[in-house]
Amino acid sequence: MRKSVFLKALSILLSLVLAFSALSAAAFAYDDESSPRGDAERLSVQSVYDEDDVDDLPDEPDEPDNPDEPDNPDEPDNPDEPQTDKVARISLISNWNTWSPHVFVYVENLTDGDIRVGAYTCPAGEAVSVGSFGVSTFGRDGMGVFYNLEAYRITEGQKFSRIYRLTREINESELNKLTSFILGHNFWTLMIFNCCWFAAGCWNAAGGAYIEPVVVIPSIMRLEMMIHGASRSAEIAPIEREKVLRQVGSGDGAGLRAVDDRSIG
Repeated sequence: MRKSVFLKALSILLSLVLAFSALSAAAFAYDDESSPRGDAERLSVQSVYDEDDVDDLPDEPDEPDNPDEPDNPDEPDNPDEPQTDKVARISLISNWNTWSPHVFVYVENLTDGDIRVGAYTCPAGEAVSVGSFGVSTFGRDGMGVFYNLEAYRITEGQKFSRIYRLTREINESELNKLTSFILGHNFWTLMIFNCCWFAAGCWNAAGGAYIEPVVVIPSIMRLEMMIHGASRSAEIAPIEREKVLRQVGSGDGAGLRAVDDRSIG
């Protein structure tokens, strides 16, 4: 009897323990699913500032300027860089219409304003021939540099044939070198400092394919021009008689004067 009562009481006690264990397990599972304790592990970045302290945040540093960019993009180009703007076209021309060829340079103005060629001011859209003379001008205008004498002779119908021509466009720096050469060489001699020597010097000063200036025989110089690829034609614009001028003096003090009619023919 007592044994039966004891077993029944033990059975009831075990049932209560099992029921309590099941309730504890269910409560633990619910707590694990709803707990926010894993949030801190899922956050990769957490602000150390409170929302009320936003105004006290330190300023972000400015980005440094690009060291490769110029401080002032409007500054002019480097003055040491070569000039590329073309201001004139120079032609080295040889024609043969008398007992010997003649060689001269012809400069065309490519700008909208005046340019200076030697002592001569060449207006926009015009051109000037420059050559050294001695035989045909001796006794009237002397020997040396003349402007537009060749151009005017051609304008008046002088034969202009058997032509060789080299040509190139030049910038302001090259034009200035050409002008300096013309101003500094206002003389002529038959055997050395003749038209060939002068024209070759002008061409070389303006940066053209080098022509040997000691080749003073016109026919030999024509051969040298052929080697450099000279063309066989040239156009000379008509020029007025009053623009045929003789250089007087040399250097920066050089001037111009009218030419005697007898030097034209």
